[in-house]
Amino acid sequence: MRVLHWLWRIVLFLLLFLFAAKNTAPVSIGFFLNYQWQVPLVVALLAFFVLGALLGGLALSGLIFRLRRDLARSRAELAAARANPPVAEVPVAGEAVSQ
Repeated sequence: MRVLHWLWRIVLFLLLFLFAAKNTAPVSIGFFLNYQWQVPLVVALLAFFVLGALLGGLALSGLIFRLRRDLARSRAELAAARANPPVAEVPVAGEAVSQ
């Protein structure tokens, strides 16, 4: 299984490398105030991919921190419940058991 995983990594790397090698033509990206960025296409694609991944991670960071806080709270409650288990009531002979 480990060999298959590394084989997949090598194939993916080669595909991305060949994609980068074929897309070296310069492109102009226009921004505000007539600013233009002229770079190879593969650099522009990589830059915007990284920017999108960072913005996505930033958007999810609030949810991740909230879930971690809830998990820590649940673990503390579980530890407290294990430290102080509830005592079962034993019915006395002759009394009715209420449910």
